[in-house]
Amino acid sequence: MAEAMKAIGWLTVLTGFLGGAVGLIVLSKDGAWEPLGINVLWGGGGLQSEWIGVNKLANIVGDFPIGIVILLASIGVVQLGIMVAERADR
Repeated sequence: MAEAMKAIGWLTVLTGFLGGAVGLIVLSKDGAWEPLGINVLWGGGGLQSEWIGVNKLANIVGDFPIGIVILLASIGVVQLGIMVAERADR
């Protein structure tokens, strides 16, 4: 069981590294396209919610580059994989 958990952990680390590479590619892409903001995740328009706090947060991060979001999420996935692999060693 521990070997399976360790394999899952390292597979998760590999997935995180590949996702990070995608994030870097999206960030480094240049040419005649406009960088995508995180607002494309909810259809490209403004996010409207009944919750005032969600609307304020959406306005703040609406134009945050999606490449950075992918990169940060990938770092989280790598950390999760490392934690699973280390826990399997115990």
